[in-house]
Amino acid sequence: MRERRGLKGVGALLGTSPAMRELAHQIELLSSSERTTVLLLGEQGTAKGQMAYAMHAMSDRADKPFIEVVCAGAAEGSLDVELFGEEFGGAREAPARRLGLAEVADKGALLLDEIAALEMPVQSKLLRLLEAQRFRRVGGVQDIAVDVRMVVTSSRDLVEEVQGGRFREDLYYRLSVMPVVLPPLRARAREDLVALIDRIMGELKRQLPHSAEELSEGALEQLLRHAWPGNIRELRNVLERAMIVGRGARQLTVEHLPPDVRRAGGSAGTRHEPRSLHDVERAHIERTLHAHNENRTRAAREL
Repeated sequence: MRERRGLKGVGALLGTSPAMRELAHQIELLSSSERTTVLLLGEQGTAKGQMAYAMHAMSDRADKPFIEVVCAGAAEGSLDVELFGEEFGGAREAPARRLGLAEVADKGALLLDEIAALEMPVQSKLLRLLEAQRFRRVGGVQDIAVDVRMVVTSSRDLVEEVQGGRFREDLYYRLSVMPVVLPPLRARAREDLVALIDRIMGELKRQLPHSAEELSEGALEQLLRHAWPGNIRELRNVLERAMIVGRGARQLTVEHLPPDVRRAGGSAGTRHEPRSLHDVERAHIERTLHAHNENRTRAAREL
């Protein structure tokens, strides 16, 4: 039963297209291999944290702790203590200790969100935790053994971080056994976007009574044309705003959408111009490159 619930959650996050079903199958395999570190890559707003929890719910550790640590924006030196704990007290004091979250997550999973933000000394300790399942508290002298599955996310290109000397190469290779790339919304099929919009609206209806039950065809088309630079997070915000503005209406129309979304993709009545498949493919490659600020590594991965 646990596995079915997890798979249903993964399908809702991804969609129903053949590409997304294949990705869901890969995630199922990785979830069942509960000793393998999970590396989730993708732009901000692609629901990496939700996917991490869904994978934990599918694993044999589902009834054990799932602890999340946000690495981005942490004060210098704070993550070392937060992850690994601390021992303090001198000869005249009773020794004291503070448990780290790696210890709290014993037998469960530890999610490190935006791992590229980790400082180099903490990266070294994390590598030892991954390889030996052991660590030392800050100020401690004894090794502590734990059984933790590591789940990490990154919206940065870790290869670039390694090349720039900001991320350990050996840690990168230890993490990237079977990386999972969550595609941005602009790279997903129409059927996946429709399913995602339907799911988010269903969730919001429970929070917003008397909101519209459906989207008009015009509103749906405008949502499908939008590039969604903020991905799922942006889509959810737009739908929530539209449902608040259109409260009491039978359906949400284009007028309920924010101005930038109403302008997305130009006019629906644009004249059709025949183009060869080669031209369409070239234009798609150029748009993808532009979306990634001419970063060929990221563009190639998405394509």
